[in-house]
Amino acid sequence: MSKDEFERMNLLSEKALHQTASSVEMEEFHQLLQQWNVSNDINIAGNLIDKGKDDFLN
Repeated sequence: MSKDEFERMNLLSEKALHQTASSVEMEEFHQLLQQWNVSNDINIAGNLIDKGKDDFLN
């Protein structure tokens, strides 16, 4: 996720929180949130794999 996408997601989350987001903005927020979740899942999996390698080598 790029910095611009992250900032847009934050803006849309504020609009959603204050119930001022349009249905199009809510859909965009949902898509960005899914992208963020996938990015985090990849990072977590990568960290677990790296940790496993370190444990094996030590």
